[in-house]
Amino acid sequence: MNLDNSHQIILDRIEIQEKLVSYAIALDQRDWKELDKIFVNDAKAVYGDKEIGAEYKCNSREEIRQMCKDNLNGCGPTQHLFGNFRIKINGNKAKSKCSAQVGHVGKSPNKNETYEMWGEYQDKWKKKTDGWKIIERRLIVLNEFGNRDKVLGP
Repeated sequence: MNLDNSHQIILDRIEIQEKLVSYAIALDQRDWKELDKIFVNDAKAVYGDKEIGAEYKCNSREEIRQMCKDNLNGCGPTQHLFGNFRIKINGNKAKSKCSAQVGHVGKSPNKNETYEMWGEYQDKWKKKTDGWKIIERRLIVLNEFGNRDKVLGP
């Protein structure tokens, strides 16, 4: 691996990590337009699974955006914290994993209810002319605390 290639890999890893953080901030600020910079139009995603009683399958960026809106517009403040970034670059494709700890607070009449999720985002990326974008996402829910049904949703 030459030095120029090493520098590019470092820059690519930084861009992917920054996009993951931008996703977290976009959700917390309900900045749905920001998702255009993170996902390709035909991105596929699965959030959760049948075992926890909440599995959301999305077949486009618009479906991802709507699923996020449906779950987060119904609750109060949220904080998406991401860490333990693992990013592997292979040319114009990449895979990443990051840990997530997400806190949610209910909206009236459930202001005293909370829901916290620990999970892992597993993403496949493609480098486009306008930068790295997610083409496929999987959110694995590792643990949940609180009352999801009283906090998330409309």
